[in-house]
Amino acid sequence: MPLHTDSLALVAEVGGGVWCLFPWAAGTHLGGVDLSLSQAASLGAHLGRLHEGLGRACDRGLLPAVPETVTADVTTPERAVEK
Repeated sequence: MPLHTDSLALVAEVGGGVWCLFPWAAGTHLGGVDLSLSQAASLGAHLGRLHEGLGRACDRGLLPAVPETVTADVTTPERAVEK
């Protein structure tokens, strides 16, 4: 459950950004290669639901619209193996 602001809102606009804060979950960080196939599938399904929910919030005007394009530096498979 997300934490609320002083005005009880679940989403806060700060410094031009829109934020939702969740408390830390108990546990330890696992690297992607340390996940089993079923864990990776579960994580992927969870992230998919999260992105669908964020998309609905954008559609309702609760969050800024998603940009048309996004660029990111991507690690090549060869570099990932080296790491």
